[in-house]
Amino acid sequence: MALINCRECGSQISDSATACPRCGVAAPGGSCALVLTRPSLVGGAVRTEVHVDGRPYGNLSARGRVVVPVTPGSHHVEVRTRESPVLRQ
Repeated sequence: MALINCRECGSQISDSATACPRCGVAAPGGSCALVLTRPSLVGGAVRTEVHVDGRPYGNLSARGRVVVPVTPGSHHVEVRTRESPVLRQ
């Protein structure tokens, strides 16, 4: 766990906080997006699932992309297919 400054009031808070305990602003560290893309390759029909922080987020098709809004900090991302073990980033 790291400490960051709230974007609204400047208080030091946990980087995993969903709201500032002092001022109540949502996403106190700001927000950003994680973009996952999949090129068109052989096997493009294979179902690929994206999981962020242990929760299913969506499917990634051939030549497709998934945009995941996240808060700053560490996140666990998994890309799962039926034909291969979990790929982790």
